[in-house]
Amino acid sequence: MFALPSASGLSHSVLSVDRRTVVAGSLLLVLCVTQFLELFLSFDAVIPEHIVATLLGMLAYVLLTQPLSKTVSRCSRGEVAHDDDHGAYTEKPQKKPSQSRRVNSGVERMPMGPEITTGWDGNKLSADGIPVFMKNQSLEDSTRQLLKALRPPIKETRETTKNLVSRIRAAVVKQSPKAMVFAFGSAFSGFRSKSSDVDVTVLIDPEAHQALLQDPPLSRAMGQEKLLLEVITPALLGDGFREVRRVRTCRQEAARVTFESEQGERVVVYCNQVLPMVATKLVRQYSLMDGRCQNMGLLIRHWANRRGLLDRSASGSGLNSYSWLLLVIFYLQVSARVLPSLQKLAVDHEKANGTTKRTLSWLAEAPSWRALIKSHTQAVERQLSFIDAEHGKQVTTVASGTEDSNLPGILRGFFAFYAHEFNWQTEVVSIRTGRRSAQPETDRAPCFVEDPLRPGCNLAELVPEGVMDSFRNECQRSLHLIEQNALVRRIFGAKSDPLVDTDYSGPWISELPVSQDVAA
Repeated sequence: MFALPSASGLSHSVLSVDRRTVVAGSLLLVLCVTQFLELFLSFDAVIPEHIVATLLGMLAYVLLTQPLSKTVSRCSRGEVAHDDDHGAYTEKPQKKPSQSRRVNSGVERMPMGPEITTGWDGNKLSADGIPVFMKNQSLEDSTRQLLKALRPPIKETRETTKNLVSRIRAAVVKQSPKAMVFAFGSAFSGFRSKSSDVDVTVLIDPEAHQALLQDPPLSRAMGQEKLLLEVITPALLGDGFREVRRVRTCRQEAARVTFESEQGERVVVYCNQVLPMVATKLVRQYSLMDGRCQNMGLLIRHWANRRGLLDRSASGSGLNSYSWLLLVIFYLQVSARVLPSLQKLAVDHEKANGTTKRTLSWLAEAPSWRALIKSHTQAVERQLSFIDAEHGKQVTTVASGTEDSNLPGILRGFFAFYAHEFNWQTEVVSIRTGRRSAQPETDRAPCFVEDPLRPGCNLAELVPEGVMDSFRNECQRSLHLIEQNALVRRIFGAKSDPLVDTDYSGPWISELPVSQDVAA
């Protein structure tokens, strides 16, 4: 098919021939030659009649599926019709990002990955994890749409969690009649995505299983693991759950077993773990303080997972989901300055008003929680105190924002802060203090993420230095892409996808910055 150039663009005329037109022309040529030989040169039965009929049918199919009138009308307006890889036409095409990557001195063509072509239904993701409609949207619009795609339906999620908790409780009470079951984690913190598991802790009175725990005598952590493996796990297996994976007790990780129901719902079960429930309440209050906190938590955790930085197996190969949320909250506290430290607010309010007056800590209004904490943990109650979001907005001067606030700008600030400003070798990530401070001299680590409920405890103690170098590399890469206004697919794309690689040629590892804001 020939594209007709406009009068003002004769010098730029383009010849565009699509593959269907070539096939149709070839078939027509064969038929014409056949008829010429048969009629004028007296060649009998050059091609059998059934083959001629087949060729005529193919020609009719090609012509019917390739409307000429639409293409001619486009060409008459001076628009060039281009044939893409699927035989579809596009008008006024823009320059597309290169889909090739250099190999030595040549260029190797990389095939396009599978995509959804039937349109987006509001929640569906393409094969590479990014909604397909984002290709031509601005970075801010496509980021919001990605958030919408990541969030699960609230009503269905709550119903699923409620049913799982009820089913687990019914199974466990057969072995331990006074057992209690609570859900925690992303299911209640506001940071749950569609790929999140349901976290559940089963509270069992150790006194009811003295014979099991005293032969031989076990520590608190090992006793929790034994109750999990010998009381809770058999009960759930007998109820139809399938065990997927188990993690034994280690220095910074509690024992847990992942189960899967008949419907494919995954639940991670712990035993006598109360502090994670308190941590869920803490990060929940931060998500309620400012809408940008929840959005950033979802986006950064998804980004870390896609770029191979999220550790889901407690192997020490990266930061876990909780640590990534702490990184987000800390950045919003000390760099973006949109969040206060809810724990510090509780301490400051108590110092200013004295201990005799009513405290703003959530524990003052939750006596049942205080009893659970006292019976199942060795934590100091003062360390678990923090102000809830409602009181936090009343006593702080930090201006809160909405979830619609400049997402690309907040993302850019996150990547810039951890790539260039934060000194990983000397500083500590601490949302408890809400300020930049130095690591303990006697406990230096390549990455120090303090557990806000256990001061001085490093959640990233097992993370090797090479993982943090990779984190900084990925931050620099994403920062470069945002500055170039790149597509969301390239920023949040999987690391194994060559089409999301950037042509960034700058240094990946720069010298560690020397912060002037770090307290000695």
